[in-house]
Formats: sequence, structure tokens, C-alpha cells
Amino acid sequence: MPRTGRAIHLAPSRAIALAFTATVGCALLLLAFAHPASGFPGKNGRIAFYREAGQFMNDDIVSIKPQGTGDLNLTRSGHAEDTDPAYSANGKWVTFSSQPDGADREIFKMRANGSHVRQLTHNQADDLSPCFSPNGKKIVFESDRVDPVGFTTEIYKMRANGRHQRRLTNVVGSNFDPAFSPKGDKIAFSSDRDDQVDFTEDVYVMRSNGSHTRRLTNSPGTDNEPDWSPKGNKIVFDSNRTDLVNFFSDIFVMRANGSHEHALTHTVVGDDDHAAYSPNGKKITFESDRDDQVNFNDDIFTMRANGTHQRSITNTADRDEDDPNWGPKPG
Repeated sequence: MPRTGRAIHLAPSRAIALAFTATVGCALLLLAFAHPASGFPGKNGRIAFYREAGQFMNDDIVSIKPQGTGDLNLTRSGHAEDTDPAYSANGKWVTFSSQPDGADREIFKMRANGSHVRQLTHNQADDLSPCFSPNGKKIVFESDRVDPVGFTTEIYKMRANGRHQRRLTNVVGSNFDPAFSPKGDKIAFSSDRDDQVDFTEDVYVMRSNGSHTRRLTNSPGTDNEPDWSPKGNKIVFDSNRTDLVNFFSDIFVMRANGSHEHALTHTVVGDDDHAAYSPNGKKITFESDRDDQVNFNDDIFTMRANGTHQRSITNTADRDEDDPNWGPKPG
């Protein structure tokens, strides 16, 4: 679905999104922040994403081959909003968020072919942006359950069956986009904790138990949606730091310690975001509306990990395609 603040060229920060979304409902606000989860090492499998199904509150999870062929609908939920797909490290499962009752978002998981769908969270709040741990035993996600009115979100961790949900962050400000490192010992995420004036975000990393949080980026714009390389030595993210007028975002990469930040895309008009590594680490998938500056619908793109050979692998007219996550080929 169209992102809050994107179609009218507002800054994609939480502060501006909040001001805009107050008039259209908090559900759209949280959907604008969904993120594909961490990539795990392996052979390249299919790319999962969500596709707008033609009417409000009706998006489905779809998977395709990396060359853009072989569409497979994984969910057909009628009026539900299925987003945020993320593969498990063995490529056999997909976790995602959905809005089955048209109100609160919950975390689900299913097999990679769309079968055996199971709801994992049951809250009167929004739970979204799930990510499997490398061993498949845990899922990390974000939730506004502590402050559903003020839209403050925190990061939580639970067992893959939905049990033992535990809060990992507890600070002034919001925390988003959690992604397990390939070893499972760290979690990268974005947060506005250090900017409670403009609410711009930066990328942070913490241990998987929520301790030893460290800030990795500190730019004048918003840096968010981090994803680890399969080797765990790099983090890709999106940022609008180079365009503080129109707030268009590009894909950036840095070393896992926060050094050597540089842009991989340089789109003059449009947003490039939601980047995720391929399991073999040689490519990156992302979404962009660069080819549709009328309706601002996103397509799914791929490029080499150094930013070259950018190409669109989807081109569905009048429908958004978002949140790509590149899964490993099941063993």
C-alpha cells in the first residue's frame, strides 16, 4: 500500500509521519515503518514481499524467483493486511505481520509455500517487523503495546511459538526495524532515542539480550531499516541524509562497527529503501518508486552488493510492491 508521507513527498521521519497520519489513522502510521528482516547465509532462494491487492486493507505476501518470474501467492487473506515477510535461516518458514481484524497488527508464521499459517501474538496493540534468529528458535519484533496512544514502539523477543515474550528496549523514544545478526548474538535496529526534537532516526546495535546498546550512525537525516550481510561484517540501510529538501532516500552500506558509510544508490527522484542482502551476499534487493512518480507505487529491484547493475524485477501497474526479503534456498 502507499506509504504514509511518501506519496506527497514528506520526510519519512516518525515526527512528520505522525503529524500526517493523525488525520488518517494510526494503522497507516505503523505500516509505513515495516521492515524486511535480516538475511542469512546460504544459496539464493526466492524473494518474498507484499503486493497491494487492489483495495484498502487487502495486501498479500508473494514470493518470486530472483529474476522476477514464478510469482507465488503465499497468503490470500481477503481483507487482511499481510506485510513484513522474513524468511527463517533454513528457508523453510516465513514470519510476517497481519491485521486480521482490521485494527491491531499481529505476528504470524507460515511455511515458505504459504501453508500452516499460525498466529503468534494476541495483543490490543500493533506487533510488526518480525525477524527469525539464525537457529529459528526466536523471533524479534517491534510493538507499541506499552504506549499504543503515543505510538512509542519498543523491541521484543519471543520464542518461535509465540511464548515467553520479553521486552528488550526501554528508553525515551521509539525503536524500530530489529534484525538479528547472522550469528544471533546481536540485533541491529533504528531509533529516535537521541533526537526527541525532530525524531530523526539512527542505526544502533545491541546484544541479543538487549544490553550494550551502541549507536552506529549520526547523520542529519533519518537512517533506518538496517539489514546484516550474511557474513555479519556489513550493514545495509536507507537514509535521506543526502536530500534534506525532498527527503528522498537512498540505500547505504557501512561496516558492522559503523565505519566506512557510503551510498549504493543515487536516485535523483524517488525513494530507495527496505534493502536486504541475498543469502550469498553478492546482491541486494530493495524497493523503489523511482519509475512511478505519478502514483508513487514501489517495485522490487535487485543490484550487486557494490550498487551496480540495478534492475527492476517487478512492474505491476497501479500496485505497490514492498518489503522485499531474500530467502535462502531450503536445504
